Amino acid sequence: MVDVHRREILFALCEKVSSGQEGILEALAATANKETLESDTVYAVLSAAWVQHRWTSVMDIFLNILNVLMLCITSLDYRTPNSVIPPGTVVMVLTILHIKEATEWLFECFRGCSGSILGLMECAQGRFQKAAPVFTSSDFVLDTVYCITGQIVISQQLGILDLHDTVAKRWIAFFSGMAWLRMLYSMRGETWLGPRLLPILAAIKDTAAFFFITTVCVLALAHAYYQMSLRDDDPFPIYASLLQTFRLGIMGDFNLFELEGKDVEYDRIIDGESERWVPQDPDPGQDYIYVHLMFYVASVGLAVVLMNIFIAVLGQNLELFQDQAAQLFARARARMLLEHHKRPWARLWRRCMSRKGSLDPDRFEYSADHLSAPCVLSLSLLPL
Repeated sequence: MVDVHRREILFALCEKVSSGQEGILEALAATANKETLESDTVYAVLSAAWVQHRWTSVMDIFLNILNVLMLCITSLDYRTPNSVIPPGTVVMVLTILHIKEATEWLFECFRGCSGSILGLMECAQGRFQKAAPVFTSSDFVLDTVYCITGQIVISQQLGILDLHDTVAKRWIAFFSGMAWLRMLYSMRGETWLGPRLLPILAAIKDTAAFFFITTVCVLALAHAYYQMSLRDDDPFPIYASLLQTFRLGIMGDFNLFELEGKDVEYDRIIDGESERWVPQDPDPGQDYIYVHLMFYVASVGLAVVLMNIFIAVLGQNLELFQDQAAQLFARARARMLLEHHKRPWARLWRRCMSRKGSLDPDRFEYSADHLSAPCVLSLSLLPL
């Protein structure tokens, strides 16, 4: 009786999730309870909902791959103009794909603004309501950068925005890099990639404090090095100072003569019929002792101690989050399903389907989603 009752509850939950009720998905996406996300019940609900909305995730991955392919053709067209696909077709496909992304981003902005306004109205009436974390999420920030960059690139390709060829290549290079990463991130809901990708992203995010500590140490060293005025002959002394300290402290790459602001000179030596250039080390300058002291402090403190601690912390965090791969994967799928539910196309589709059902309430059609969901639920409930 308990198993039958549990199955009835699971079928009811799956029906609510698939019908567009977002409360369950929001609770699963926001919960911090590890046991809840790792339970068989949540796994069964998310698996059934994922199968019912499988076409949306597949379509996202396909469109992202298509976007990357079009950008690759655009990059090749700069080198060899005689491409297989006409440039006008490539630009048209990129424009359509970017219009889709921009529409979803604008709808997300509208949803965030309306949620903030409702929250302010509730606070004015003395009722506290937690604001929707739309504008503060990292996904929204990255989507904003992607949409703005894509708008500039598409406008330049269509001739709306007149950019120099060198400047246009820089924007396309940045946009292409983001498109590749966006394609990879869209596959986080797949079972063959998500449980391996999400712990890596979580470990990097959890190491943000150590990134901040390392950045402050490098900036402190760069400030001290810049104050010694050893790279004043460079066009950008601040950047030259930062580059020298970054090479020394992070990469472990250094040249003591460059640190001292001196260049190695070459003497031409003619030996009979042969000729060769022999390097001559420059004489020590007035800051010779201070530069070497800074070299020892930076190489030992940053390149050896801090970098080894950073590698150890990052490895420990990765091992920790690999043990939590199941809950990270469940939360990611819940957020992806919630994102699919809140898209304008999904809302329009549900509204049309609800209107069709209200016009013909006695008619019920079985689809592939209705037939596949019970099969997945049955397989998921076997351990129970």
